[in-house]
Amino acid sequence: MKKSGTIRLIGRILSILSIGFIVYAVAKKGFDFSFVNNVPLFILAVLFGIGLKLASLWTSASAWTQWLTFFSHTPFEKRSARQVFIRANIGKYIPGNVMHFVQRNLFASEMGISQLQLAMSSLFEVMSYVTVALLGAALTAWDSLQTVVANYFGDKLPVLGIAVAGVAAAILVVLYIFRKKIRTALTGYSVREFVKTLLSVMGIQLAALLLLSSIMVLLFWYANGTIALKDAGTVISTYMIAWVLGYIVPGASGGIGIREMALMLLLGPLFGEGLVTALAMIHRLITIIGDFLGYLIVTVMNRKSERKAQHA
Repeated sequence: MKKSGTIRLIGRILSILSIGFIVYAVAKKGFDFSFVNNVPLFILAVLFGIGLKLASLWTSASAWTQWLTFFSHTPFEKRSARQVFIRANIGKYIPGNVMHFVQRNLFASEMGISQLQLAMSSLFEVMSYVTVALLGAALTAWDSLQTVVANYFGDKLPVLGIAVAGVAAAILVVLYIFRKKIRTALTGYSVREFVKTLLSVMGIQLAALLLLSSIMVLLFWYANGTIALKDAGTVISTYMIAWVLGYIVPGASGGIGIREMALMLLLGPLFGEGLVTALAMIHRLITIIGDFLGYLIVTVMNRKSERKAQHA
């Protein structure tokens, strides 16, 4: 079995184990849907959450487009690039995580951009996204995050050391694996423009993550009728960590199972395992609907553009 196949297999096993843990937790604790006492308001909250997901999807597409703009030597239509990102995004569900990167290359080949430039754009997108998410988690609610992690791993856990080491290790491993391609791809590029693009992309990605995190905050607000600023920071911080875990595990379809398990483990002791499990599942449903709705919207837009071009 090739190395990539082994990595995907490990990812699938982790995903299956995570889903198994969730099933066990649900069987043991059950879902707590007692908070749904105002159905119209709940539906409104879900619809608003779907809108936030669509906004986050468009924002993420804009971040990737900026990397693509930096690496591409030829002009291209940014609107088309964002549509490529959104169309390929559902590849993380079918057949599984990381496959949406492959589908981007297939979709974007029609734009006249080389496969190397596309690959470099996706590679740096992953590294900047993971870095932003972990830094965002630390900055949003560092004290609360330490408390949450300590509930499971003990007060002596060097949270900062693990976070920094994790980010550094992930970046170093990726840089080592793709060192030759990176060296070739960066030849002739301006360091100043690279740093400028990096900072701009990280700002956009932070906005995308805050939009996703705010969906979870919205759900907690609905469930409890209110949410303290400190608790909101804890939810945002924890979600960013859960998002990273679901994002980097290959083979896990859209991080399904892994992200929910992380939320249950970290937020369960604070807000109740039954409630967190229910909200995590609702959040997942919202993001899935948002991803496929974004795909449908872009598909319809592409078909209309093609028809206009045919009749022109």
